[in-house]
Amino acid sequence: PDLEIDTDGNLHLIYYNYDQDWGFEGAYYGLATQDTSGFQASIPLGITDEFQEPCDCCQPDLAVSNEGDVYIAYRNNIINHRDHYLIKKTQEDSTFSNPILISAYNDFINFCPASGPTISLNDSLVSVSYFVYENNSSFVNFSSLNEIEFVNEVILNDNGYQQNHSHSILHDNFIHIAWIEHGLGNPDIFYGVIEIGNDELMNIERLNQDSTFGEAMQKDPKLLWGDSSLFCFWSDGRSGEYQVYLSVAILDTQTV
Repeated sequence: PDLEIDTDGNLHLIYYNYDQDWGFEGAYYGLATQDTSGFQASIPLGITDEFQEPCDCCQPDLAVSNEGDVYIAYRNNIINHRDHYLIKKTQEDSTFSNPILISAYNDFINFCPASGPTISLNDSLVSVSYFVYENNSSFVNFSSLNEIEFVNEVILNDNGYQQNHSHSILHDNFIHIAWIEHGLGNPDIFYGVIEIGNDELMNIERLNQDSTFGEAMQKDPKLLWGDSSLFCFWSDGRSGEYQVYLSVAILDTQTV
């Protein structure tokens, strides 16, 4: 499941539902407003039928605009072809839109990739980061909210190493991205940023600044913006036990 709180304090929830034999039954959206004591009746996302279902081992991601519109990015599964899609529902609508293609690779994966996309919004744009198994790399893509079409794909780090499990946030005119990169063995946490309109990430750096480069396991990067600071959290195994680590960058809109 994924849960978001909008600017009015309402709770938005998406989740996958399974039958008693653990078969995939469907994907649903629920809403709990501040003036109610629980969630309203869930509605189906409309992405499950006899030909397709969301990749149930890949976490979907939910974002809510300031107007209350709901956007969901997910990895689909059409006979093991697992590309990424987006659906949306405006505050006035009672159903979700037809799926909009994000990554047009016809990406064939005959196992559980366990890597869903992440989505972020500002007042005019939507951005998504995702992993493509075909070329073992991760990408970021963005579109205008007025007419959603994902035609601005950029690879995170074109160095021949695998990048996976990215997390991205859109702030002002920049998309900030953290990801796991396999360079010298076990994964490390990397960060980069791209300005809208450019075709290459800038300021790529390794965030786990320790001597275990390629030796210890780092995973689960998450980005959070607060005031003028960008925070990155991740799980770090350098001590032999997993602990949560934090890196902070103080940014402005001119210098990244």
